[in-house]
Amino acid sequence: MRWMLTPVGLEPFDAEAREFHRGLSSGEPFAAQVIEIEALHDRDMVEHRRIMATVNDLAMRAALKALTQAGITKAKIANAKRVLGQK
Repeated sequence: MRWMLTPVGLEPFDAEAREFHRGLSSGEPFAAQVIEIEALHDRDMVEHRRIMATVNDLAMRAALKALTQAGITKAKIANAKRVLGQK
């Protein structure tokens, strides 16, 4: 979602931003409305990355368990992990 800074404030730049704005607005012109948007700060991104790393770890464990149960050998799993850049 991209926004453009204009002399009257932020205005939606792409289709996703326009759709988001339409969903929050009453149909008045963009400049006549106030929509609160919370900025994502660096500390929020650190927490987001930590959560996504945990989700990735859980997904990898579940996938490896499923592959093992399906009879895929550990050598093939290790090769796949190497190709995908996983530990």
